[in-house]
Amino acid sequence: MPCLSVLYVPVGPAVSYPVSRIIPGFDGRSGIPGAKGERGTDGYPGTLGLPGLPGDRGNGFPGPAGPAGKRYGFFVCLKP
Repeated sequence: MPCLSVLYVPVGPAVSYPVSRIIPGFDGRSGIPGAKGERGTDGYPGTLGLPGLPGDRGNGFPGPAGPAGKRYGFFVCLKP
């Protein structure tokens, strides 16, 4: 019986699929960018009856970098 190489490639949270090829493991993906900030509140009414300026839309900060991807890749040799 020939050797059987099995490689599990992480493609998402708790999702992997076997690839029957002799290739090294893939690095994990980097972190997902953070979402945009919420819109600022409207300006308060100004003095002398002038309306306040609308609030500026917030800019979301980038999300933290994802954890370094572990290299998955192992070989299982089944001998008769």
